[in-house]
Amino acid sequence: MSKISSKNRSVPIILSVVAVLVILVVILLFANVFQKPKTIRSVEIQDHNWEFVLMMEQENVVACRENDTASYPSATPFDMQLRVSDDMITLTNEDTGEQQNITYKILQKNPDGIIYDISCNGKTGYANTGVTTYADGTTENTLYLTMDDVTMKFMEKSGE
Repeated sequence: MSKISSKNRSVPIILSVVAVLVILVVILLFANVFQKPKTIRSVEIQDHNWEFVLMMEQENVVACRENDTASYPSATPFDMQLRVSDDMITLTNEDTGEQQNITYKILQKNPDGIIYDISCNGKTGYANTGVTTYADGTTENTLYLTMDDVTMKFMEKSGE
């Protein structure tokens, strides 16, 4: 008789443990269902109007936009226009009119940004877009083009 009653006592304990586990699983599922999804901002090259900021060779800023010359006194003031169409980026030196056509294709994409393969005149490199967050909490879309030892930085034009 004692064997039967001890088995009967363990059944409610097992049922209680199973019930608690089921409740925990349900809570976790609801927490994930109602969790606000991470916002994915579009940072694709073609979705923005980009403004030239600076050009670096190795680790030195060699050119920058006119209003940044105080921050980079050894850099040459420079104006570069970037236009995007389909799978082509066209860079135009506004002083000389010289143009460079760069092809691009997406290599990797995630919520934090996009990495592209780029090529121009037989040379290859990378471009990446993302969102720069400043200490005051403001954000700005950013584009970097890197080929050989040269990197150019572009920001989304203000008011765009």
